[in-house]
Amino acid sequence: MAVDLTQISSVPTAPGELPDTMAAWVIRQEREGEPKDAFQIEEIAVPEPEAFEVVVRVMAAGVNFDNV
Repeated sequence: MAVDLTQISSVPTAPGELPDTMAAWVIRQEREGEPKDAFQIEEIAVPEPEAFEVVVRVMAAGVNFDNV
C-alpha cells in the first residue's frame, strides 16, 4: 500500500484516540539484507495497547549500526 509522505506529519485523530493505520519503516523476512533494500515504508495497522502500555506518537527516529 502506498504511503502519502506529504501528509505524514498530520494526525487527524484527537489526543487520546488512535488512528486505524500508521506509516512505518518495515523490514520483512523476504527483504532481509542491505538496509537500502530491506527498509521500506508501509502503512500498517496501529496495535492496540494492552494493560500497562502506552502509545507514543513518534514524529522522527533514527537507526544506527549495532556497533555505534
